[in-house]
Amino acid sequence: MTQTRTKMRQSKTNDPEHVQEEKNLVLFILNVAAICLLGFIMYKAYFPLINLLPKRHEYIAGMVRTDGTNLMIDDKVFPIIGVNDYDLAFKSNNVIDQTFSTLHKNGVTTVRFWLFGDGEAEGFQPKPGVMNQKRFKQADYIIYEARKYNMKVIPVLVNNWADYGGKDQYIQWINENPAKDETIFYTDDQIKSLFEKYIHYVLSRKNTYTHLIYANDPTILGWDIMNEPRSNDQNSMNKWLISIAVYIKQYDSNHLVFSGTETATITDPKPADTGKSSNLCENSVIDICSVHLYLFNENKLLYATYTDVTNYMQQQAAYAKEFNKPIMLEEFGIAKNTTPFGNTQFPVMKQLLSVSQEDGYAGYLMWDWSDTPDSPFTFSPNGNLYGGYSLSELKQLIH
Repeated sequence: MTQTRTKMRQSKTNDPEHVQEEKNLVLFILNVAAICLLGFIMYKAYFPLINLLPKRHEYIAGMVRTDGTNLMIDDKVFPIIGVNDYDLAFKSNNVIDQTFSTLHKNGVTTVRFWLFGDGEAEGFQPKPGVMNQKRFKQADYIIYEARKYNMKVIPVLVNNWADYGGKDQYIQWINENPAKDETIFYTDDQIKSLFEKYIHYVLSRKNTYTHLIYANDPTILGWDIMNEPRSNDQNSMNKWLISIAVYIKQYDSNHLVFSGTETATITDPKPADTGKSSNLCENSVIDICSVHLYLFNENKLLYATYTDVTNYMQQQAAYAKEFNKPIMLEEFGIAKNTTPFGNTQFPVMKQLLSVSQEDGYAGYLMWDWSDTPDSPFTFSPNGNLYGGYSLSELKQLIH
């Protein structure tokens, strides 16, 4: 019996199919072992780097968020009481120090500034993809100073206008003529790629003073994609703005994203509204509706009566409320050398700010603040040049 079983085993062992099964089993075991080993090596090599990336949906104390039509920090409503200081990143550390110290003492909570300078030797991006570390260190310092005073900043990433480069510079970088076709900025893939690379650098930058990645820094209220976007091709422009908002949120889920539109919605189009982005914040990826409110264009009144202004403001607020989003006066100012509706400027400004509060606006940013007055709009410590406003007038306005 034993001899028979031995013969049977020998016969089975010599069977070609059985030999192939054993080889397959050995190969399977070796493959599993190799995969496990590779996984272990990758875990050891890359797990520390994963921890450095921005956490998605992680709670960060002090980060501004939305709750319906309100802006919130933690469980408290955060009102934007602020100024635009567009060229702040092009000023010295001493001026930046004085700016935040002065504004904080006088009740300002938020500063909007331009985080761009394209095609300029001293700008943020002198050449496509080339970052000026000196200029970015000034942005680092702005955020550091704002953090010190528990204030917020709104960086703007590109300009519609040619000031500091703007979309014209991007068009020129691909050897096209912006005067011939400005809409190419919103439709060309090469331009979009250049801008996305700039955004990626900004989001992933580590502040040299606070050592925080920009994408994780609660001092930044949110990202303003573009200052006053305009185009003859409204659909392409809004589609582009939405795609950029989506891109930002892929790498930074912490911050609010919006664009510095001049109007949230246009209900009664006028010649001055030509090309302005409209109805952008209907889209779910846009977190805040923006309005830039000016009463004059080249000394010509844009509204027939004061009531027309307040009606316009109410229409904008109602539109934002329809989509359950905050709305802000991202730029608001009246030149001191004008007489709106036959009145002096200051009382009209104060009245309109009261109207914005009554209408449920999440706040306002005056145009503009500067350490040295440079226009009749400017608030500054010494508002006697160019007919500008004084610091005391700013304090009266916001209290």
